[in-house]
Amino acid sequence: MGSFFVQTHPTRLGFGCAALDRVSEAEALTLLETALDHGIQHFDTAPLYGWGASEARLGALAARRRADMVLVTKVGLDPPNLMQRVAGKFLRGAAPDLVNAQRGLFSPAQVRASVERSLAALRTDRIDALLLHEVRAGEISAPLLETLAALKREGKVIRVGLATQPNETTAILNAHRGIFEVIQVSLAGLAAVESADLGANALRVVHSVLAARLTGLCEKLARDQDAAGKFTQTFGVAAQDRAGIAELLLRDAISRNPAGVALFSSTTPAHIKAAARVASEVKAVESSPAPLLGALLADA
Repeated sequence: MGSFFVQTHPTRLGFGCAALDRVSEAEALTLLETALDHGIQHFDTAPLYGWGASEARLGALAARRRADMVLVTKVGLDPPNLMQRVAGKFLRGAAPDLVNAQRGLFSPAQVRASVERSLAALRTDRIDALLLHEVRAGEISAPLLETLAALKREGKVIRVGLATQPNETTAILNAHRGIFEVIQVSLAGLAAVESADLGANALRVVHSVLAARLTGLCEKLARDQDAAGKFTQTFGVAAQDRAGIAELLLRDAISRNPAGVALFSSTTPAHIKAAARVASEVKAVESSPAPLLGALLADA
C-alpha cells in the first residue's frame, strides 16, 4: 500500500476535487474517470469541499477502481453546521463568519471521527495521505501526534502531512522532524518552505497553479500589447490562446516541483486530457520558467 504511494510520484500531476459539487454526480464521475484513464492517480479532497459532496463523489469511483488511485484527504476543517448554513442565507452580508468553516478540529476525538467519516464517504479502508488542514504550529499537540501514529499503526492512514500556510509549514516541520511525510502548499509558497527540515522521501504537493495565475496573466497580456508580442515570440503561444497559456503555466508548475505533484482542477474533460498530455511531455529535468514568464506573472 505504501509503496504504491511512492511509485505515483513520477506522475507529477494530481486532480483537485474541490469543485466536484459544481457539476452533477454523473458529470463528476466522468471527470474523475477521465483523469484516472489518462494517468492521473493522485486525487486531493477534504471534508470541507462541497460541504462533504467531494469525498462522496470521489468515493463513487474508488468503490470500483481503488487499487489504481492515491486518495488524499484532510482533517481539521469541517463544513458550517446546519444552523450556520441557514443563517448564512439571510445574514451573509452582515455576518459572513456564520458561513465560515468550523476550524481547528484537531483533538484526538475530532480527528478520529473525521477519519471514519472520510473512510466511509471514500468507500475505502485506508487513506493514502491524511493532511492537517490549515493547522497552526501551536495546534500540534502530543495527543494529536499520538492519534496520527495510532491511525497509521491501524492501517487506516498510510502517510500524514500538512496542508497549511508556508510559515506554519516551516515552523511545524522544524519543530517535529521526521513525522510529516507530505506537505501541500501553494506554488507561490513553495520557495518559502524549501529551507524546512523535510525528509528526502517526503512528497511536495503544490496547488493554485492555474486559476488566479491564468486569469491574471491573460488580463495582463490583453492590456499590454508590447508584453503580448514578446510573450508570443518567446513561447510560441498567442496572447489570446487561453488554453495554450494554461498549458504553459501547468508545465511551469510541474517543472518547478519535478519530484512532487502539481494539483489542478477542471470541469471539462478535454482540459483534463490536455493537462495529462502536458504532464507526460515535461522532461524529468526541465529548466525553471523563462525570466519573461516570471516577470509577467509578478506584474499580473
